[in-house]
Amino acid sequence: MEKEKLPCDTHTEQIRTLFKQDEVINRRIDNIETKVDNMTDVKIAVTKISTSMDYLIGHVERQDKLNEKQNETLDKMNQNLNELNEGQKTLNNKVEKLEKGQENLSKRVDESEEKGKVDIIIWIKNLFIKHILPIGLGIGLIELIKKYL
Repeated sequence: MEKEKLPCDTHTEQIRTLFKQDEVINRRIDNIETKVDNMTDVKIAVTKISTSMDYLIGHVERQDKLNEKQNETLDKMNQNLNELNEGQKTLNNKVEKLEKGQENLSKRVDESEEKGKVDIIIWIKNLFIKHILPIGLGIGLIELIKKYL
């Protein structure tokens, strides 16, 4: 036969059941508190990330502006270098022309000096042939004529 449960036994069992349920509920509450704490940590992390993102976005925008200025500066430097190269080419061409002109002038001066030397020789030769020789021949003829006359 079954033993009849006394009211006292029933209360004891109910109290045990309540304590077990209380333990389960306490564990669940602890788990929920842990999850809430974790969510709080996540919220703090998200806030930090959001703040960091704002800073990073601003930083990237500033970097973009700096990069633009650097590109403009590099473009201007490139343009200046091109202009300098063109100026250097022009200067080199002018120097080459001056060197050729100086060479031509040197040749002309040398030719003129040679002509001067040659002209003096030719002048002396012409003087001798045109003036001294005829005068000498004339004097020689006069002397011959005087002798025979």
